[in-house]
Amino acid sequence: MIKRSLFTLILITILGSCSDNSSNTINESTIQPKVGSKFTVEYYDTDTTTGKPISSSILKSVWTYSKTGTTYEGKTNVSEVNVVFSNSQTSSYFVNYESNNDLCISKTFLSSIVSVIKSWFYYPTSSKSPVTTVLYDTTIISSGVSESSKSQVTISFENNETLEINGKSINVMKFKSVHESIRVGGGITQSGTSIEYDYYAPSLGFMVKSETPVITTTDGYKSKGKVRIVTDFDLK
Repeated sequence: MIKRSLFTLILITILGSCSDNSSNTINESTIQPKVGSKFTVEYYDTDTTTGKPISSSILKSVWTYSKTGTTYEGKTNVSEVNVVFSNSQTSSYFVNYESNNDLCISKTFLSSIVSVIKSWFYYPTSSKSPVTTVLYDTTIISSGVSESSKSQVTISFENNETLEINGKSINVMKFKSVHESIRVGGGITQSGTSIEYDYYAPSLGFMVKSETPVITTTDGYKSKGKVRIVTDFDLK
């Protein structure tokens, strides 16, 4: 059950039509884009009733690979990607290409429980086995009352699909991320679950789409969905 009063966990890091191809296996090897490779990416919200893009929310960006094979946050095969938005804001994105061809993406969160959270999210692009990452598991004392809080994300492979990007049909792997949080204190338990879907293209070495569906809570409140999608690319 999702409660709007639940402490907020906000994803900062950034985040075509699909056809199901789950009966086939994608045999493409994962590539690691070279320095100078670029991806044009759009972000937008989706309408709570129709699920269609809200045109006024569209934000464009260009992602450029600036480093490869570098070290970052305990990983040693990290690519650093510079992100420039159409509103002139900038950011950085870090992805590690594991030796077994799995993928790790560094994500940063804001939380009312433990302030800033930075963690690697594991996508089993090769192993296909679900991976659970604990974001925090802590107990605090507030006004003499003990409160325990835990948050985790489980990422699992769903199926193979194709995604059209600028007229090109690209094989992608669909993943489901389930974020679960629970807070217990003063005889009250609050819990929440959110779901995100991610689409990874092995031939591009890039997460080409991420989407959070429209959520309807038990009291009828609807929150807009969110989409990040690649609209063009230039591999070096």
